[in-house]
Parts: sequence; structure tokens; C-alpha cells
Amino acid sequence: MRSCTRLVTAVLSLFAAGVSCVPALAAPSKDPALQTVAEQSHFLRTGRYDEVVRLCAAYERTWRDAVRCTQFGRTPENVTCPNDLKGDAGATTRCQLTDQGSTYGVTVTVTSAESGDIKFDFKVDDQPE
Repeated sequence: MRSCTRLVTAVLSLFAAGVSCVPALAAPSKDPALQTVAEQSHFLRTGRYDEVVRLCAAYERTWRDAVRCTQFGRTPENVTCPNDLKGDAGATTRCQLTDQGSTYGVTVTVTSAESGDIKFDFKVDDQPE
């Protein structure tokens, strides 16, 4: 069986990620259709959920014997954050994610804030509320 490289692109859509496999010996592609947003921007930007969908389909067409797109995450039914999140590094807020009858807490933390470019992480609680 061929070795695989995992491509996981996390998105603000909580639960959105995809996994694709490409042959381990494959060289990075020069074809923009097979490159990530990060590769195309020389690692100045990151992709989003639509990139996962696009890349998986392109990889599956290109490497028919090695890649299978089986499942992607999905956007939850609702996410609410009762408080505004200050754009300061280290600031946090708690939100609620509702999906398929369950509600989960979500902690959102600003990881950096520079020149109006705010980056953050989020962590969904392991158990519903």
C-alpha cells in the first residue's frame, strides 16, 4: 500500500476538515489547481473549507489510484457568541455551537492581533452541555 500524506485544512466552520492522500514520492505540483492557498501565496495566507473541497476533487482526479474523498466536516446548525471578542492577543470568549440537537461550548482565543489582522483559535468542548 502506498504511503500517504495527510492534508488537513481547518476552517472556522467548526468540524470542517478533510483528509487526502497523495503518493509519498510525488513532487510538489506546479499546477495551481493542485496547490494550497498557502503554497500559492508563499505561505502568507491559509485556505478555508472551500479549498478542502476543491483540492480533494482535484487530487482524486489526478491520483485516481491513491486518493479517495470520503467525508468532509460540515457547518454546524448554529454558533452564537453572546459577547464581542476584543481584538487583543490573549482575549477569550465563550460561544455555543448547536448541531443535531446537541449544544457544545466553544472557547475562542485571540492568538495575535497585528495591524488589524486578527488570528484566533477555537476549542470545542469534548462533551455537550
